[in-house]
Amino acid sequence: MNKYKLRLIGILLIQLVITVIHNTNAGSVDVTDLFQLGNVTYLLGMGWGLFAFVYAIKLGCPQCGARQVFRSLSIFSVRWPQEHCHKCGAKIE
Repeated sequence: MNKYKLRLIGILLIQLVITVIHNTNAGSVDVTDLFQLGNVTYLLGMGWGLFAFVYAIKLGCPQCGARQVFRSLSIFSVRWPQEHCHKCGAKIE
């Protein structure tokens, strides 16, 4: 399995854990404080989600530079990173 695919899966699993922790703590947090700076799990989840999004955008082929996860602006062209580039066929390592 591609190391970039494993990293992306790990990043998304951490995001899932942060989201679950936030949702379990949301019942004990005051609703007026839900989107304030005091809610650490909300900020951590948003920051990690932004990191995951930027990481997925930056995954590209070292030879031709083609993006490997978000291949175009369409939501239907999102794919997991593979061993070889989908455009030029170069090995991604």
